[in-house]
Amino acid sequence: MKASDAGIAAIRLLEALSEATDVFPPLKSAVGGALYIAKLVKEFRSNKKAWAQFADHIQKNMSLVVQVFANQQATHAVTPRKLESSLKELNNVLIVIGEEIGHLQSLKSSRRFTSFLKDPEKIQGMEKDLERALSLFHLNADIQLSQDVSKIVEDVQSHSKNLQEINDRLDRMEANMLSYQAGQVNMNSINLSELPYAQGATWNPTLMCHPSTRRSILKEVMDWIGNLDANGSAKIFCLTGVPGSGKTAIAHSIAKCCADKQWLATGFFFNRDDSLRASKVFSTIAQDLAGRNHSYGVLVKQAIKLDPSLCSAGLTRHFNELIAPFSGNFPQDKPIVIVLDGLDEGYSKELIQVLLDGIPKLPGIFKIFSTSRDILELQGLFQSAHTIHKNFVHNEVVGFNDVDIVAQAHLREVSEIWGKKLEGWPSDDTKQRLVDRSEGLMVWVVAICQYLKASIDPVNDLEELLEKDKAKIDHDAEEQMDNLYVKVLEKFRWKDQKFMKTYMIAMGTILSSKESLTSTAIEALHLGAIEIGPLLRFLKPLLLQTKEGQPIKILHQSLYDFLTKRALTVEKWNIFAVDEKLQSQRLAFCCIKLLNHGLSENTPGTGFLYGTEREIPTVKDGDISEALWYSCRFWTTHLQDVSQPSSDFIEAIKTLLEKNIVLWLELTVSKGTLQDFDHLFNWVDENCPQLASHLYTENMTRAFTALAHHLPYAARRGEVLRAAELGLIFLKTHKPRSESEQDDSYREQHAFLLRSLSDAQANMAQNVKALSTIREAVHIYRALSARNPFVYKAQLAWSLRTVSDRLSNFDLNEEALLSIKEAVEIYKELETQNKLADNDKLAWCLKSYSEKLSCLGKREEAFTFIKEAIEMYRALAEKKSKSYAYELACCLRAMSDWLSDLDQGEEALRIIRESEQIFRDLAEEKPQAFEHELAWCLRSVSERLASLDKTQEALASIKEAVAIYNKLAEQDPIAFQIESACCLRVLSDRLSDLNLKSLALAPVTEAVKIYREFMEQNPSVPKDELAWCLNSLSNRQSDLSMSNEALMSICEAVEIYRDLKKQNPVAFSDELAWCLTSMSDRLSGLGLKDEAFSTITEAVQMYRKLRETNQDAYQFELAWCLGDLSDILSHKGLEEDALQSIEEALQIFKQLDSQTPDTFDDNIAWCLKHLSNRLSAAGLKEEALSSAQKSVLMFRELNKRHSNTFNSSLTKALNTLSNRLLEMNCKKEAQDVVQEAAEINENLREGGVLNAAFSST
Repeated sequence: MKASDAGIAAIRLLEALSEATDVFPPLKSAVGGALYIAKLVKEFRSNKKAWAQFADHIQKNMSLVVQVFANQQATHAVTPRKLESSLKELNNVLIVIGEEIGHLQSLKSSRRFTSFLKDPEKIQGMEKDLERALSLFHLNADIQLSQDVSKIVEDVQSHSKNLQEINDRLDRMEANMLSYQAGQVNMNSINLSELPYAQGATWNPTLMCHPSTRRSILKEVMDWIGNLDANGSAKIFCLTGVPGSGKTAIAHSIAKCCADKQWLATGFFFNRDDSLRASKVFSTIAQDLAGRNHSYGVLVKQAIKLDPSLCSAGLTRHFNELIAPFSGNFPQDKPIVIVLDGLDEGYSKELIQVLLDGIPKLPGIFKIFSTSRDILELQGLFQSAHTIHKNFVHNEVVGFNDVDIVAQAHLREVSEIWGKKLEGWPSDDTKQRLVDRSEGLMVWVVAICQYLKASIDPVNDLEELLEKDKAKIDHDAEEQMDNLYVKVLEKFRWKDQKFMKTYMIAMGTILSSKESLTSTAIEALHLGAIEIGPLLRFLKPLLLQTKEGQPIKILHQSLYDFLTKRALTVEKWNIFAVDEKLQSQRLAFCCIKLLNHGLSENTPGTGFLYGTEREIPTVKDGDISEALWYSCRFWTTHLQDVSQPSSDFIEAIKTLLEKNIVLWLELTVSKGTLQDFDHLFNWVDENCPQLASHLYTENMTRAFTALAHHLPYAARRGEVLRAAELGLIFLKTHKPRSESEQDDSYREQHAFLLRSLSDAQANMAQNVKALSTIREAVHIYRALSARNPFVYKAQLAWSLRTVSDRLSNFDLNEEALLSIKEAVEIYKELETQNKLADNDKLAWCLKSYSEKLSCLGKREEAFTFIKEAIEMYRALAEKKSKSYAYELACCLRAMSDWLSDLDQGEEALRIIRESEQIFRDLAEEKPQAFEHELAWCLRSVSERLASLDKTQEALASIKEAVAIYNKLAEQDPIAFQIESACCLRVLSDRLSDLNLKSLALAPVTEAVKIYREFMEQNPSVPKDELAWCLNSLSNRQSDLSMSNEALMSICEAVEIYRDLKKQNPVAFSDELAWCLTSMSDRLSGLGLKDEAFSTITEAVQMYRKLRETNQDAYQFELAWCLGDLSDILSHKGLEEDALQSIEEALQIFKQLDSQTPDTFDDNIAWCLKHLSNRLSAAGLKEEALSSAQKSVLMFRELNKRHSNTFNSSLTKALNTLSNRLLEMNCKKEAQDVVQEAAEINENLREGGVLNAAFSST
C-alpha cells in the first residue's frame, strides 16, 4: 500500500473509532489523542513537512495498535490489566506530546522563531517517547493497514466487550477483597479440593492406540499442537468419526504424548456411565491447571475465598471466573493441552456455548484436542472459526493396515489361550478376510476377538462370522456394528425364561445406571433376587475386559445406542432390546427398597445429628456396601423417570420418608455431600402430592436445623447455606396458619435457621443478605426473650454479636458498637443470675466489644474488656484444657498490643510471651494450622522486646519468625507474602537498632519488593502497608547517607498516604503525619530548609488536630515533631520560636514520663540536649549549661541500665556539654568531656568491627 493510501486508511479508521460506541475506554482515549495531535500540527507554519510526517507516523502506529487489538493479538499477549495499563501509558505519552506541541504553538512569534530550529530535535525526542510506549504492544512490522474499517471497528467493539467483562469481573473480585492486614490473610485455609473433581476421567496408558498404528493422525495432531501462536487465541482441533473407529484410543495416545512433553494440563474423557462427570469438566481443568502453575492456583484460591459459591457453581461460572481471567498467567513458551474425548457423550447446551464463546478468550498457548461423533448438535462448534474439524476416515488404506496390526495381536491372544490345539491358526487367508470384512473398523475386530476368547470353538465361530452375510458389503459403520452385535446376541439362550429375566435385569442395570457397578453391587441392588455370574460368561464379548471386583462396562458406546435405541425399532431384535427409562424406573424402586432394608441406627455415618459432638463422622470406602452408597446418591435421580408410581412404590417411599430419611441424610453428608432436594420436591408436587405430608414434616425441619449446626464445624460453607435454606423451606411448609398458633419452639427453630443462614451468607460474601437475615433473627429472638427471658436471652445476645460483625463489614462501627454493647450487657445480666452454663460466648463478645472500641480510638476502654475476656478464657482453659487455648492466645496477643499502645512495655512483653508459648504448643501439635500464627506472634514479641531495648532478644525473635515464613514460602510462596514482608521490615528495624546499618537495608528492600508485586496483582488493596515499609526503607537509606534515595522513598510513602486520606478522610492521619516528619528530616538533610519547614509544620498541625479528638493520644508523636520543628526553626534563624517548640516538646515528654516512669528518659535527655542549644542561641548560657549537664547525666544513667546501648547518644550530649563549657570559658572541664567522648567513640569503632564479625555469622 502506498504511503499516502496508508495514511488515509489510518485516518479513516481512527475517525471511525472515535465516533463509535462500546470501544474499550483506554483505547478510545489513545485514538482521540492521536487525532488531536494531527489536528494541532496543521497549525504549524514552520517545519510543516517534518511535523506532518510525525503526525502521520503517530496515526499509522495507532492504527496498527487498533488492528492488533481487533484481531485479539494484544488481548492474549498480555493480561487484561496489563493491556489496560499499556494503553493508558500510550495515552499519557500522547497527552504529553499534545501539550508540548500546544505549548510550542502558544509561543510569541519572536520566541517561536528561535525555537523552530530545535524542532527536529524535539520531534526526535517525541518519537523516542512514542516508541517506548508502542513497544508494550509488540507490533509486528508485517501487519498491513486494512481498508475494511467497518470490520475492524466491529471487531474492536466485540473484543472491547470481552475485555470489559473480564475487567469488571476482576474489579468485583478486587473490590470485595479482604484488606490483607497482617494476620488476616491465610490462603492455606482455601482448599482447591472443595471444587468438584472428576475422579477417573483422566487418560489411561492401557487404552492407547496399538503400537505402530494411527501414526499419520497422531503426527498431524501433535504437529498442530506444537505449532504455537502465543499471540493468537486458543483453538480447538475436533476429530470426528464413526463409532468404533478408534477416536478414544487416539485421544489416550495424544494425552500420553503431551504428558511426556509436559504439555498436558488435563485429559478429560466423558463417559455415559458416569452421569455426573460432564458437570465437573471445567472445575477439574481448573484444579489441574493449578497443579501445573502455582501463581494460577493462588489466583483461583483468591477467587474462591472472595466468592465461595464458585465451588458449587456451574460450567459457565467455572470457566468465566476460574479459568479465563487468569489464563494469561502461564509461560508463553510451550502449549497447554486439554484433551476432551467423547464430547458427544457429555455435551450440553451450556458446555457447547462455553466452547463457542469462551475458548477464543484464552491465549494461543491453549490447545484443545477433542473427539466426537459427527452429530447434528455439535455442528455449530465444528464450523466455528476457532475450530479445526477433521473427519477421521477409518476405511482408507492406512486404516486397514492399522486394523491388520491389531487383528494379528488379538488373534494371537486367542491362539495362546488354546495352545497347541490352535497351532498355526489362523491362516494368512483367514486373517486377511477378517481385516477386509472389518472395513477399517477397529472396534469390530476387537469385539470379534473378545467373542472368540470366550468361545468353545473359535475356529468354526470365526468362519461362521466371516461367511454370514458375505454377499453384503460396504456396510456403514453403524450397520456393521449392529450386525455383529446381533450375531453375538442371537446365540444366547432366549428360550430360557430365567436367562431372559436375568439378562434384562443385568443389562438394564448396566445401561441405565448412573455409574458403572460391580456384579456384586448389581446383585445387592436387587436384594439377591438374581445371580449374574453365569450371565457374564455370555456377555463377555460385549463387555470390556476387567478384573474381578471391578465395575462392569460395555465394550463400546455403539452397543448402548444399539440396545437402547435401534433394537427397539426392529421387532426381531426386541427380545434383547433395553428400554432405558423403564429400567431406570425399576432401579428407582430397587434403590428405595435397599435404603429401607439397609439403613439402621448402626449404619456407619448415622446418629450424629442429635448428638452432643459437632464433628461429622467420616465414612470410608468399604464401611458400607457399594449398592447402598449408589442408592443413597441416585435414588432421587432415577425417581424422575417414574411418572405413574404403583401403590407398592408409593408405600416404599412413604416408609423411607417416615422412618429412614434422616438416616439417609446423615449417611450422604458423612460420606459425600448434601444432596439436591429440588428433584424430590418437584417429583412429589407433580406425581405424588399425597406424599407431601410425609415429606414436609417437623422431623425434616429438626434434621436440617441440626445439620446447619454441624456443617460449619467441618468448614463446608456451601452446604451450610443450602442446609439452612432447606431447613427454612421445611419449616415454612408446616407453618401454623396464624401468628397466634405459632409456639415458641417453632419460632426458635426459625430464628436459629436464620442465624445459620446469615453465617453461611457471610461466608459466601453475601454481606447484604447476611445482615438482613440476622436482623430478622434478632427480631424473633427479641419477641421470644420478652416472653421467656430465661430461655432465649442468651440466643438474642449471640445474634446481636452477629449483627455487630455484619455491620463492621460495612464499616458501620458506631452501629456495630451499639449491638455488641447490648450483647455484652445481656450476657453479664445472665451471668449475675447464674444462667450461663459456660461464659465462653460472653468472653468472645468481650473480645469483639474490645475490637469495636479500638476501631473508634477508645483504646483504654478496649483494654479493660480484652483483659476481662482473658480472665474468662483462663478459667475456661483450666476447666477444659486445650479447648480454648487458641482463643486465649489470640486475646493475649490483642491485649499485648493495647498494653504497648498504653506504654506499659514490661506488662505487654509478659503477656505476649504467654501468647507465644500457647502458640508454640499448638504449632508443635498441628504445625500446618498454627505455625503461621506462631510466626506472627513472634513479630509482636520482637516489637515488645525492642521497645524495652532488649535488642539482641528482639532480633532473635524476628529472625525465628522470618525463618518460619521462609519455610512456609517453600510450600506456598504467595499465601503468607504480606506477613513475610512485614516481618522483613521488622527485621530491618532490629538490625538498625543494633547499628548494623548495612545489613538492615536488604530486608526492608526485599519487603518493599514483595509489597509492590502484591499491589500490582491486587491494585484495589489499600497500599498503607507498602507506604509504611517505604518509610522504613527511607530510614535505612538515610542511615547509609543515600540521601536522594531516602527522599524518593519517603515522598512515595507520603503520596500513598495522601491518596488514602482522600478516599477516607478520617483514616491514616497519624501515619501520614509521621511520614511527613521523616520527609522533613530528609529534606533538611539535603539543605532544603524551606521545604523541610513547611513539611514539619504540616505534621505538627496534624498531630494537634488528632489530639483534639483524643487528648491522651499522639502526645509522643507531637513532642517528637516539635523537637524536629525546633531544629529547623533554629536553622532558619527563628531562635525564639525554636526555643518555644523544644520547651513544649520537653514538657510533653516529662508529662508522659510521670505517668509511666523511666519510659521516656531517653526522649527527655534528647530534648535537654537540644534545649541547651536553643538556650545558648538565646544568650542564656547558664541555663544552657544546666540543660546540657542534665542531658549527659541522664544518658549516662541510661547506658548503665541498658548495657551501653546509648553510647552514640551520650557522645553527642558530651559534645554539646563541651560547647557549653567552652562558652563559659571552662576549657579544662571541656577538654575532659571531649576526652570522654573520644574514648566512647573508640569503643564504638571496635564495636563496629565486632558487629561486622557478628553480621558475617
